[in-house]
This record gives sequence, C-alpha cells and structure tokens, in this order.
Amino acid sequence: MTFNSCMTSMGSTSPHSHLSNLRTDNGPTELADVVVQLLRGLPEGGFEPENWLSESELRRLISVCLFTSLAPEEGRYPRCSIFWPQSKHEWFDTCEFCPDKPLVVESLRRLAPICQSRGSAICVSLREDVLRLVGMTTTRFDGLDFYAGRPGFVRIGSVLNVQVHIVAPGHIRIECGSIEFELRAGQLRQCPSLRSLACVKDLTRTFGESVAKAVISRCKLSDEQCKLFGGLNECSDVEVILQMILRPILDLGHGGALVVIPNQSESSFSNALESPNGVMNLSLFERAAEHPGACIACHNQDDLTDAFSSQSINRSLQTRGRLAIASGTIGELASVDGCVVLNRDLSVVSFGAKINTTREQAERSEIQFRNARTEAVLDLAALEKEGGTRLRTALWLCKTFPNVIVFVVSQDQNLKVLWSENTTAFAFGPIALRTIPEFV
Repeated sequence: MTFNSCMTSMGSTSPHSHLSNLRTDNGPTELADVVVQLLRGLPEGGFEPENWLSESELRRLISVCLFTSLAPEEGRYPRCSIFWPQSKHEWFDTCEFCPDKPLVVESLRRLAPICQSRGSAICVSLREDVLRLVGMTTTRFDGLDFYAGRPGFVRIGSVLNVQVHIVAPGHIRIECGSIEFELRAGQLRQCPSLRSLACVKDLTRTFGESVAKAVISRCKLSDEQCKLFGGLNECSDVEVILQMILRPILDLGHGGALVVIPNQSESSFSNALESPNGVMNLSLFERAAEHPGACIACHNQDDLTDAFSSQSINRSLQTRGRLAIASGTIGELASVDGCVVLNRDLSVVSFGAKINTTREQAERSEIQFRNARTEAVLDLAALEKEGGTRLRTALWLCKTFPNVIVFVVSQDQNLKVLWSENTTAFAFGPIALRTIPEFV
C-alpha cells in the first residue's frame, strides 16, 4: 500500500509474517498463529497446564467464529461478541446458560442475536478442558468503572481477556488486552490505535497542557493539588475523546471528515474551507476543563481526603456526561455533507464545510508527503488512488497548508488520518477504532 499501514511491534514480539499487505488468502489458522505468538510473548498470557488459556481451544474458538459469520439465520448474518475472561467476571456477568452450550457453529449462530450490541457478549469458559458457551456478560460497564471525584477521561490499563467479535460475513476481530487483530475477506492486520500517530500524540500533549493550565487558574490550585489524579496534564485523553467523536460517523456508515486547523487561523482557511454553517458554544476544551475542576471540588481542599458531598459527586458526573455528549454531537454534525472543522482546542468552527483547495494549489506547495519510516517522497497521484473525492480533497488540503490534521471516514467504515507539518505531510490508514469503546 502507498499509505503507511502503521504496523507496530508489541511487547517482546515482532510482527508476524502473516501480517503482510501482500497476503489476501488468510483464514482462521493464520489469525490464530498471530494471536498465539502475541500471547506467548506476554507474561500473563501463557498456555501452561492449569492456565486459563488453551491453545487448541483458542484456535477452535477463532475457527468457529469465522465460520459462524458465514452462516445466516433467517437471512440475517450473525453479529456478536464472545468474551473469554482471564478470571471470574461475575460482578459483570448477567446470566448463566442452564445447561451450558457447545461451542459449535449451530449453537453460536442461534445465540448470536442476544448480544448484537457492543455492550454485551456471550461468555465462554473451559469446562473439563473444553471451551463452552456458559452465559452472558457485559463489556461496557455503564459507569461502574467510574470513581466519583476522579476524572473519567484518563487512560487505564486493560486486563488481558480474549474477545472475539463477529462483525460481518468473513469479518472477525480478536482482542487480547489492548491489542486487536482483524481478519476481513482474507486480509489480516493489526488494528493500530490513534495513539500510535504522531499528530494524535502531539494533540494530546498540547490539549492536556492547556486544559491543566485552565483548571489550575480557575480553581486557584496549590502545587500539591496540581498533583491530584497523577497530574492534571493527564486528565483529558484526546484519543478517547477522538474515539467518541468518530464513533457516530463510523456506526452510521455515511462517511465523513474532521479537519483540525491551528488556533486563530480561521481567516487563513476562509477560502479553502467554505461553509455556511457556524456553531457557537460547542467547545470540548471548555467541557474538558469543567470536568477535572468538578472532580477536584469533590475533595476536601484542606487535607485532600475523599470527603465527598452528594452535590459535588453529581457535578463531577454531570461534567463527565457533558464532555461525552458534546464529543458525540460533533460526530453527528458530520452527517451533513462536507466536513466538520475544529481548532486545536477541539472547538467547532463550522460544519458542512467544503474543501475548496485545488490540485493545482497542492502541486505548487513545497510540502511533500513522505513515508514515515523511510522518509521517501510519496507520489500524490498514487495517494489519490487510495480513496474517493473526500480523501483526494483532504490530501490537497494537507499538502497546501501546514499544521492541519484530517480524519477521513469512508462509507465502508475505513478511517484514514492525514496531517501536515511545516514541510512534510503523512498519511496513515486504514485505522480501526477498538470494537469495544473505552468510554461509555
């Protein structure tokens, strides 16, 4: 592919030979090989006797899920999730099957309709060394993972569980902790995270620093209070926020684009981004600053103990919800033809915007698309073949203007990310958001 695939090595393992853009004949065996290599490289993911994992049953699970994806029930293809926990998950388990069911295509095909949402899954467990379908469990905890008085947008570590998601016919994903692989129409790839992109890392850093400064100033915090929650710079995770913005675009399947421009640069883009639709008071910066401020108010400011009042707890929950809702609203604005334009404070400038940058302007620019690994210059014409009109105009915009980020979602739910620096631009994709969102 001309686009960088963003393949990375995880832990002590190196990328598996099956993870190649040249192969289009992968199946459940190849997917299982990749997952087994990953788990063998993780200290908590071995296949020793008496362990919670069984290599043979893991391979069978992957095979059964793929073949189930191809087995319709009354004309509808199954879509569901399978959850294999490392330890008892009973706090979040919702029911048990009595008796449990065999892990075969026919059983899974019939049970699939009961967990078509991302919020639930069929739970499996080893019973006498054989994997069985044993009940239902939750995969999104609807606030049960939120601690009152603690910011709700801080990245937390993922417990190593195995989840298999049947997405569509011939399309499954398998997630091990925070790492997810996808098998789709014979192509196998690791699903990279937005966090692996340099533009998202930079946006996370600058956004977090700005939010922290605003909170410190508004709340008049002492040096000791600035250390709450592991440091206020870490309280607003932009990757999580971006996922909440992009999720509605992906789920609705209509495609869309987000353009992030430098602050105080609206006038510079007035001709390049034409839109009659302005928005006021939709600022994720303001929402992000409200939330840690409300969480700090939950703490007794004299001794920083957890002396909460019901009023302060409600406020922390409300501000958390306001940030989540505002993020989703931005994604919904992308339903209108055109793109949503944000500044680097993640405040909406306009929506339904048309990118008027021309190919001639892009060709005259000194900015060059380069491969992030080799620094080789990439041909613009070759990049344009990777997508349709939405992608082409995004390429022209990034090649013409520095310090721009564009998230492009196609109607087949592929996400590509483009961004420019002073003299260089990059294009990555496709990128897959995690099947189970990190935030409800």
